[in-house]
Amino acid sequence: EDVPGHPVAVFKDENQAIELLLAGPLQKALNAYRESGTQENRVALEAAISQLLTIDTHYRRKENLLFPLMEKYGITAPPQVMWGVDDEIREKIKGVLAALKQETPNATAIAELATAMSNQVSEMIFKEEQIMFPMTLEAFNDDDWASVEAASDEFGYTLIGRPVHRVKQPAQGESAIKAYDGGSAPTGPV
Repeated sequence: EDVPGHPVAVFKDENQAIELLLAGPLQKALNAYRESGTQENRVALEAAISQLLTIDTHYRRKENLLFPLMEKYGITAPPQVMWGVDDEIREKIKGVLAALKQETPNATAIAELATAMSNQVSEMIFKEEQIMFPMTLEAFNDDDWASVEAASDEFGYTLIGRPVHRVKQPAQGESAIKAYDGGSAPTGPV
């Protein structure tokens, strides 16, 4: 898990970058917009929220690579609940962006929406790190992790660069993503 390139380490790196965005640029822009509501502050907040929208990449990788394996091992409730919450978060982010683009946006209402959105993102990070990752580390074997790692580049990463991988990556144009059919996932040397 703490090995650079391990999928859990990569997800945690993304979570750290998301938390830094929430606590830094997004919070600063939100405070400035709440105080003055100027066009300049609105644009800064819109830019920070747009950056947060890249969380979709993190969620899609989690939903498409981790959840099927969790279900394979009989862990069904957390993926179902988390996927629903991920969808709610994506909609809240889009809702804040839409509110910011209105002709006469309501700074107070936007601040409330953005705060609720940020809180829900932080709660999801906590759930991933305290509940989901420990479950997956206990349930998944080395081949499972190798398949997750091999397919991760096809989804991309949120707010971090491409990590150094521990396993051989697929050749250019070759897909590492395979629909879960109960068979074996792609593997490589660990």
